[in-house]
Amino acid sequence: MSFAHIGLFLVAIIFCQTSLLFAEEKPAAPLIFHTNHYPLLNNEEQTGFLDRLTQEILRRNGFTVDISFLPTERAFINLNQNLADGNVAKIAGLTQLYPNTRQVPGAMIEMDFVAFTLQPEPDVKNWQDLYRYRVGIVTGMKIIESNLKEHPNLTRVTLPLQLFQLLTADRVDYVVFTYWNGLSYAHRLQLQDRIHVASPPLTVQEMFLYVNHTREELVPKLADTLAEIKADGTYQRLFEELLLPLQKQFEHSEH
Repeated sequence: MSFAHIGLFLVAIIFCQTSLLFAEEKPAAPLIFHTNHYPLLNNEEQTGFLDRLTQEILRRNGFTVDISFLPTERAFINLNQNLADGNVAKIAGLTQLYPNTRQVPGAMIEMDFVAFTLQPEPDVKNWQDLYRYRVGIVTGMKIIESNLKEHPNLTRVTLPLQLFQLLTADRVDYVVFTYWNGLSYAHRLQLQDRIHVASPPLTVQEMFLYVNHTREELVPKLADTLAEIKADGTYQRLFEELLLPLQKQFEHSEH
């Protein structure tokens, strides 16, 4: 081989190595998280409050995330079997039922369970007060079902929107649902001037992020990041951008 050929060969090697060095790295696949579909908090566009919060927590740890919808039980079965990386905003203690999951400390949101009505002066202060009325609930919401399991006049539906349609059709006196999601569905039915929310909440539950046990090393990092997001004003900014405008439309409804 001539010196000229050797020179060309070396140039080709150097060029290939340089190209590899400066080639863009293939981005890592997004983590897969599941949650329930509630438009104000989690939606198809991934622009809800909990969508944005989850994205920010993971972004600060170098990850992207794809959030899709599954019923809670199915989602946790998948998470427990390592068919997903995480789950968004679920009650505490589910690791006892699904041992391959890990709860991230620090609540993502406090979820108020409240009674909605079209009556102008709601007089429901606790679960027992609801036993005097016709009540609607969504099947599968265990916290609500367990507190109303002996209710003599309970109507169950499968979809949240149907719940508020029961009110407008005068088939129930109260419906029980989570506060933010309830406002969202009431808004869809243009009930801003008619709906009322009984106070105080029937119960308040903190909601947490969960990950699969193979991601256990992320738990303290995600917890620290959530605390940081709350401390640096990002959490409040998301609240004011995504939740507060809807709440202001229902200010008359608080009792």
